[in-house]
Amino acid sequence: MDKPTVLNKLNEQWEKKLPFVLFSMPNTTKCSLYFQDNTSLHTTENFLEPGFVFSPFHNAKESLIIPSTVESTLEFDFAISDIEHTQTPIISCAEEKKEHVQLVNTILKKIKNQTVEKVVASRKKDIPLTKLVITELAMRLLQLYPKAFRYIWYHPDTGLWCGASPEILIKREGNMFSTMALAGTKKNINGQVVKWSYKEMHEQQLVTEALVTNLQKIVSVLKTSKPVTVEAGSLSHLKTEIQGVIKSGKTALPKIIFAIHPTPAVCGTPTKEAKNIILEFEKYDREFYTGFLGPISPIEGTATIFVNLRCAKIENETASIYVGGGIVYGSIAEDEWTETENKLATMLKVLSPFM
Repeated sequence: MDKPTVLNKLNEQWEKKLPFVLFSMPNTTKCSLYFQDNTSLHTTENFLEPGFVFSPFHNAKESLIIPSTVESTLEFDFAISDIEHTQTPIISCAEEKKEHVQLVNTILKKIKNQTVEKVVASRKKDIPLTKLVITELAMRLLQLYPKAFRYIWYHPDTGLWCGASPEILIKREGNMFSTMALAGTKKNINGQVVKWSYKEMHEQQLVTEALVTNLQKIVSVLKTSKPVTVEAGSLSHLKTEIQGVIKSGKTALPKIIFAIHPTPAVCGTPTKEAKNIILEFEKYDREFYTGFLGPISPIEGTATIFVNLRCAKIENETASIYVGGGIVYGSIAEDEWTETENKLATMLKVLSPFM
C-alpha cells in the first residue's frame, strides 16, 4: 500500500474517533496500521488473538487489543529524511522539582532501611498543545527515532498515546525468546565515550539478576550477555541481552510476560515492595506508562512486546509526558531530577510543532 493511502486512513480514523494503532519496529522503514470500524473495547488474557496488545503498568492482565485481520491492516514503506530537530526548552517549575526530589528522598530512606534495593521514581509533565495534526505527528515520530519502537495508539476509552521505546520486554519466535535488562542513563555529549559509575553498574546488575531469577523458574535454557552501552536518541543506557528456550507445551506467552513484568527497570526490586511504594508515593496514575505493548501473531508463534517508555498521552489539548529513573543506594536526588529532565527531550522533539 502507498504511504498517502495509509496516512489518509489514519487521518480518517482520527477524525471519526475510531480506534487504531500505527507502529514501526526498530531499524526498519516499514509501518503498519491496525484499525477498527467501531468503538468496541477488546481485551485479552491469553494472547491467543492476533493483534496489537496494550497493557497498563498496574493490573496488566487486563490487556487491551486492537485485532488484526486482512481487512483491518494496512502497511507502507517510508524513507528516513531530514526533519526539523527543533528542541523546545524545558520549562519545569520549582514545585515540580521539589515534589520529585521529595519522592526520591523518600525512596532512599526505604532503601537505607533495607525495605527495597531499587525503586523507579517517575513523574509526568503536562504540556499545552495547539491543534494536533495526526499525520505530521506520525511522520515526525517515525523519522526522529528510527532505532526505537515507534507507535501511536488511539481508542476513545484510553485517549491517544504515542512513544519511541528503546526496550524490548520479550521477543518470541517459535520456542525461542529474548528479553533485555536496560538500566543506567547518561546524556550523550559530542561523541564522548560513556563512563559508567558504580551506582549505574549496580542498578544494571540488579535488573539483570531479577530477570534471570524469575525466568529460570519457567524456561529450560537461559543465556545472558555482558552489559554493553547502547544509544537511544540523545541518551545512552547499559543493556544486557537475555535469551532462552520455552519449555514445549508448558510455557505460554502470558506466563513469560507476567514472570518479568513489571521489570526492575521500570518498577524496582523486590517487585512487590517496590510496586507498593510506587502506588503509595508517586501521587499519580501511570496508566499505560511502563506497561507493555506490541504486535502478536499466535498462529505464526511470534510476538514482539516492548516496554512503554519515552511516551506521552494526548488528551484535551494537553500532552502528558512520562519520565522516570531508577533509585538505588548512592542515588542523588538532584541528579535524578536532571535525568528526568533529559528524558523529556525525546517526546518534546516530536511534539514541538504542536506546542
